[in-house]
Amino acid sequence: MAWTIALSLREFTYGGGLEDVSATIARAVIVQPRAFLRAAKARLGSGALHALEFMGVEFVDKPVAKRCQALRQRLNAIRGVGDPTVVEVRDQAVAFLQKGIEQCGQGRPTKRSNRRAAASRCLLAAQSRVLRTLRRAQ
Repeated sequence: MAWTIALSLREFTYGGGLEDVSATIARAVIVQPRAFLRAAKARLGSGALHALEFMGVEFVDKPVAKRCQALRQRLNAIRGVGDPTVVEVRDQAVAFLQKGIEQCGQGRPTKRSNRRAAASRCLLAAQSRVLRTLRRAQ
């Protein structure tokens, strides 16, 4: 029930509220991936899967490697779900996260400023996908 409420909140909030809900969902997926997939299956058109790659403010000043590590943790949690009732949405989530990880890891910046620029591009790409999906859902 909590997952359904959280995913529903994403549809009706914006700005900081949307960021907070999305970040909470993204962190909680690691602990309860099957419950997330069940709720996401019921709300596929809502952009529920986009919450998986949302990083939130806690990752703003973190190196790109930390962001990629967080995405990989989410991916591993989702991959570990064997429930046959959510296989289709699981596969969609895995593909979505793999795409985010590929974009996150593009290039190997050597200077601190380059790392921050790459991290910003990764975060902006993820946020842009979330916003596009939300606009389509409206």
